[in-house]
Amino acid sequence: MQKACIEIADVLAVTGHSVRVMVADTGKPLWLPLKYAEHYNNRVFIPQWLYNKVFSKEHASESV
Repeated sequence: MQKACIEIADVLAVTGHSVRVMVADTGKPLWLPLKYAEHYNNRVFIPQWLYNKVFSKEHASESV
């Protein structure tokens, strides 16, 4: 499985099923499912398909 890396500034919250992180590049908070997120230092690795899904929506809303 291919993975993508997201640089984060902080971990804001953790629940039983998800983690909320602050994305370093944008300064925006982002909820991710715990079962897909691997946290190492200031980076979170998630499957490429999830990265594409999350960030394609973000770019689509910015271009409107």
